[in-house]
Amino acid sequence: MAVLRPDQAQLTIMKEPSAGADPDRVAPTSFVTSSGTPTSLDSTGPAVYLPGATKVYVANWANKEAGDFISIGTPTASSLYNPTTAQTNSTTTQEVRRIEHVEKDNTGTKGWLHLDRPLAFRHEQANTSIPTYVYKVLTVLTADLTADEILGTVKGIPFVPGVYDTIDTPDPAMALEPRYFLGQSSMRNFTSLYSGQHTYQGALNGIILLNGWPLRWGIGTEIPVPRGVTSSSVGHNAIKAGEVWVKCTGTATTTPTGAAFTIGSTTSSHIYGWKTAYTMANSDPTNVTATDPPEVNTIKRVVANSAWIEYKYPFKFDHAAGTIRYITSTDGITHYLVEQNDLDSMCWHLGMKDSTETDTQRFDRRWLGGKVGAMSILAEEGGLLTVNWDSVVFKDMIHNQPSHTSSVTRYALATATTTDDGATTAGQVMPGYAIMNKYDVADINLPTTEPYYFSGGSVKLIDGTEFARVRGFNIAINNNEDPRYYIGQRHGNHKGPSEIREQRREYSMTCTLALPDTGSNSAMGVDKATSLFKELLLEGRYAANGGHKGFNISLKFVRGTFVDSGTVTWEDAIWIDIPGIDKSNLTNTLAGGDGSEDGNAVYPGSLSQALSGTVNGGGAFIRGAPHTITTDAPLQVAVDMVFRSMTIVVRDQEPYYP
Repeated sequence: MAVLRPDQAQLTIMKEPSAGADPDRVAPTSFVTSSGTPTSLDSTGPAVYLPGATKVYVANWANKEAGDFISIGTPTASSLYNPTTAQTNSTTTQEVRRIEHVEKDNTGTKGWLHLDRPLAFRHEQANTSIPTYVYKVLTVLTADLTADEILGTVKGIPFVPGVYDTIDTPDPAMALEPRYFLGQSSMRNFTSLYSGQHTYQGALNGIILLNGWPLRWGIGTEIPVPRGVTSSSVGHNAIKAGEVWVKCTGTATTTPTGAAFTIGSTTSSHIYGWKTAYTMANSDPTNVTATDPPEVNTIKRVVANSAWIEYKYPFKFDHAAGTIRYITSTDGITHYLVEQNDLDSMCWHLGMKDSTETDTQRFDRRWLGGKVGAMSILAEEGGLLTVNWDSVVFKDMIHNQPSHTSSVTRYALATATTTDDGATTAGQVMPGYAIMNKYDVADINLPTTEPYYFSGGSVKLIDGTEFARVRGFNIAINNNEDPRYYIGQRHGNHKGPSEIREQRREYSMTCTLALPDTGSNSAMGVDKATSLFKELLLEGRYAANGGHKGFNISLKFVRGTFVDSGTVTWEDAIWIDIPGIDKSNLTNTLAGGDGSEDGNAVYPGSLSQALSGTVNGGGAFIRGAPHTITTDAPLQVAVDMVFRSMTIVVRDQEPYYP
């Protein structure tokens, strides 16, 4: 008998264009239409549907009922549609959603279709040459996809976070509430049971890092600084987060398929402007701001007389009209992982095959709208750098289990649909069932690099004087995520959080410090064996007025080197700097170079800001450091610290961070 095996389970992740909107593009191959034609988005509704929309207004709701699957944005069922030169925004990005409720208006034909989860892509009600259509889906692809694209299908959740062996799956925890009514036959037992809210909370611990992908989710966002920026460029129209098609203002015929590019900013050979205007060697201005951050992606193809470029992954941010620059990732990219208030949401896709690897017996689940509530980073000297996602809270879940043997009539009117494994199901009644792509080895971006080793750490005062060496550490980040369940209209069986909000961020660090050599008790220096004891007593107060400045911590993890096109050798490494970059300082710039400063640049291994001891100006502080006597020699101390900010820098040859 076939069984489900843990070694046949594969977890992949991806950033969502909007919370709960998984960026999976599914290609239907046949449709059910009304009067021989599909319906379209009606002008009574919004002119543009952005990622996050949960309902669409259609011109004709006939033949569409709760439980039916619809394809939005597909203009043709027979071939892959490309945008035309005349179009200003593409309508070709297609996605499949399930109807949970039909809200009919007084016209008798028009109305809202409420969807099972938010839209992931932009859809226009009317475009230059073709409207956005809404089809009722009859079948989806039955072939086992070996390429990234067939008739518009794109498997958009392809990233493996690292090496792991255990997943705490965030399957729903049901709040079933027993009620005790007054009566003469209850026998002290509950009278009835009512369904309450659903909670989706999981964890992924012991991730061995093969790149920096897992690190930024508990902190904020990534600012990429590519070195190998070419002079080749092409102009583009404004871009919205979640889009994959971009209209060019120039000719993109020289754009190589599969090439990486940077958008939102440019760079010179050494420095990348951040909140500061620069004039580059190619005379193009740089103005990287919080409203137009840089972004790196991969070009998929160029179409429509080179007027359109399709990108492999949805854009993370909005971008004003500007210039695309092409980069070579082999020259190295420095990724600055910096704090932001609102964390990005992610989706998890867990695909499981049984021991016979039969597609019709797959068990696939996908969790939506997740945010990393708690994360820890830990390593011991000579050991591997690992990351724990201690708590990840999600909004909802979908799966590939359509039917039940009992007479469930939740979606009695739903049309039978042929799923991606070729199995036809009738009356797909299970709540949370969705049409989604299956992910096999050919569809997944598996990291092929080596892990990181803890190569050294130090604790320094504000003048850079080292007073302890780190042997092992555990950095804990707690975002105190708060799932909110608001009062509002809901359809279907969706009882998860309405949204997930971050509360106060908390950093702490426990580490084992090896003490330096001894010195005179009256010595004024801070590099002696008793210096740590003195720092504990001072509580980080070094200013004359007693302000709490704290101190700096720097950690480094190296896995090797690489050589760029200019034959310069670079460290392939991760730096953790405490405190982190002060984003309110407009003179900050990020150096992607060899560590030499350029102007006011901050660079890997030297990121920490001057500690002022004023509001929002402190570093790390010791809460406890018992100098316990054990058999260890020389003496080492277990230290508990708290700090207020952190920046992580990763230098590698990985162009795209999900």
